Amino acid sequence: EWTTGRGTTQGEVTALSSSADDFVLRYKFTPTNANHSGGNEEYLWVGLSDNNSCTSNTAQEQAGVYFHNWSSSDSKFQVTSGSNGLFGGAVATSIDFSSTEYWIEIIKSGSDVTLQLYSDAYATPVSGGSATSSNANGPYDYVVMCGMTHSTSGSGSALGTIDDMTVTGGIVASGGGYGGGHNTLGNTNGNASGGG
Repeated sequence: EWTTGRGTTQGEVTALSSSADDFVLRYKFTPTNANHSGGNEEYLWVGLSDNNSCTSNTAQEQAGVYFHNWSSSDSKFQVTSGSNGLFGGAVATSIDFSSTEYWIEIIKSGSDVTLQLYSDAYATPVSGGSATSSNANGPYDYVVMCGMTHSTSGSGSALGTIDDMTVTGGIVASGGGYGGGHNTLGNTNGNASGGG
């Protein structure tokens, strides 16, 4: 569950059974509420890191995806990579976070981390739902799910569930196939709330 202030260490962290360098991370994301009040950003970051901290500005090698819930026209899904905190190297898709269900796929291959949103179980890509960040290094030891707010005031909120998360290491970039170690993580209910 996420109800955190920016820069705190609250969140969900799961150690991988073995370190991953290139990988595929997949999960189903079902928002149950999206209140875009503006003036108070809520964030939810999900990805792999070499650090077991949810603190946003901690130096760490990371590769993942986040949305910032700012307004109905500015709450983009973004892919991140690099060593400058959880939001480093962010590149936005053209898709805003809303109450739409998505299947999310993150592929890290070399220095590239590519996000693709799907409207079903990884079969139909969402138009405008892809972006690539090219600052990745690795390897990574943890799956981090980190919710936080920019301030303690405001009424914006974002709630939802993450289901059927898998992490697969040792991908083959061409042809879409991948193999290697496989981790299946549990289902998670979460929220990032702006308070008051």
